[in-house]
Amino acid sequence: MLLAQALAKRAVVFGGTGRVGASTAAHLKRLVPELDVVVSARSDRGLRRASRRWPEVAAMDFVASDLGDGASLRAALRGCDLAVHCAGPFQGKVMPEVLDAALAEGVAYVDVCDETELCKLAKTEAWASRATEVPCVVSAGIWPGVSALMAKRGVARAADAGAAPRAVDYAFYTAGTGNAGPTIVSATFLLLVTPALCYEGGALVERDAWSDARDIPFRSLGGATRKCRLLDCPDAYTLGASVLGDFPDAPLSVSSRFSTEPELWNGLFGLSKRLVPDALLADRDAMQALALFSEPVVRAVDALVGSTNVMKVDVTDDRGVVRTLEHGHDDLETAVGLATAAFGKELLDGAVAPGIYWPSDLPPDVSDRICDVVREDAGTFLWEE
Repeated sequence: MLLAQALAKRAVVFGGTGRVGASTAAHLKRLVPELDVVVSARSDRGLRRASRRWPEVAAMDFVASDLGDGASLRAALRGCDLAVHCAGPFQGKVMPEVLDAALAEGVAYVDVCDETELCKLAKTEAWASRATEVPCVVSAGIWPGVSALMAKRGVARAADAGAAPRAVDYAFYTAGTGNAGPTIVSATFLLLVTPALCYEGGALVERDAWSDARDIPFRSLGGATRKCRLLDCPDAYTLGASVLGDFPDAPLSVSSRFSTEPELWNGLFGLSKRLVPDALLADRDAMQALALFSEPVVRAVDALVGSTNVMKVDVTDDRGVVRTLEHGHDDLETAVGLATAAFGKELLDGAVAPGIYWPSDLPPDVSDRICDVVREDAGTFLWEE
């Protein structure tokens, strides 16, 4: 018994009372039953709701922490083996506070960062030089995260056939907020003033957010098409950088597009893009306040349209062959929590060497195990590759 206690590992989930954080905490416990999982947030106000949705959370310890207070983050991390950062939105942030604290405490780290500039910052020398003892994966989760693993698999299959990739096109669809709540709403508004980073002919370019609409067919939706528009996603940048590292002379193109349901939401985002001043759309506090204010409407819409999440990746090679990978899940909140937990389990198992990684950097065996966890979940109704 004492030996088992000594070997038991401990993880802390920041933002653990939120929808994504609570889902992640619950799935960590399911994937690693012996793991001691702690949830952390500024206050325990959201614990009751989180426990109703995810009963495992009710038995977890809570520790208060503040993203703006490095000392409280480090205190929450002491004695832990894994830090999981789910406290979004990440847009507009210029400091990876939890990563900084995790490196200071020598704790493995994974986050669900969907802000490309912050994702890029984590791999700069200032941070990478400190990750000599623990592994860290940034921009994990479902998208970004598993979507990059899917794209890398498509690229690898093109290479196995003796071809080189020429285009990788991501398309994401979520019904309502996918049960992920106000944070995804505020993040989308913030992304409307964030240039969509794309690769065109091997060169990194900035495209206007919510532009260049394309009608994308999804098998997960019975073959129905959705009008998807450019929206920044770290997977476009990180996958492009990874592939160009393997195919340095490839005139590679990579893009990321998004659509939601009902169509009214897409129209609202487009109208906001045209009419709302950029300075207001870029105001994190204002957008979060707007999202919280609209939560009753958001919940009503979610109840009406469901919470389906779909990710589609088309990998086109230099012979014109298109390899399509698609994942459909009945609930985004569940899918992102499960995927994030699967990334965390790989770190806990020691499968990833020390260093800072994007999902597309991970070894194929690690990528395969994460994809297996996601594919085999009861909520996954389509996995095509």
